[in-house]
Formats: sequence, C-alpha cells, structure tokens
Amino acid sequence: PAADSPRDAAARLGGHGMSYRAQLFEARGARYRIHAWELAGAPRHVDVAPRIATMAAGAVLVFDLTRRTTFDRLPLWFAALNKTSPKLPRVLIGNKADGPAE
Repeated sequence: PAADSPRDAAARLGGHGMSYRAQLFEARGARYRIHAWELAGAPRHVDVAPRIATMAAGAVLVFDLTRRTTFDRLPLWFAALNKTSPKLPRVLIGNKADGPAE
C-alpha cells in the first residue's frame, strides 16, 4: 500500500492533543515544505510520537522552563522516539524563560 501523505497521517493519528501544519518557503533558490506535528506534552499522548517519528527528518522537543514537570517528562518522550527512530536528530528548547517559576 502507498504511504500516507503527512496530512493523511495527521488525520489518522490525530485527535485531541495533536495538530498538524504544513508551510512552504523558499531559501537560496530552492523551495521547501515543512510538515510539523504538534503533540500535547501529557503522557497520554506519547504513544503517537513513535509513529510520527518514522515520517520525520528531525524532532523539536519543547519544555516549559516555568514548570519543572514538563522537563521531568522529557525522558518519556526520548524513549518514545527511540522505539522507532533512535538516530532521529533532536533539538531541545526551553520555552517561557521570561515567566515565573512554579
């Protein structure tokens, strides 16, 4: 069977806690389309990550610097990505540096 398009995969895997967006841009004379899936950070959403990772060229994991629990959940997300894509490049971003800590 043919592979899902990113939009079809998002519809099939999606639901509450997940959104999908595609963005086309040009740089240095080439056109690129970025497909981005955003998953809510709650542990109940982690089982979708390995399926999305198989279609990904990289992963960006974002945690909330004002909420320690979001940082403490990162190993759960790394383990989920490792199930299907152990060599997937990852970027870790701490967000909300200007907010009050919990």
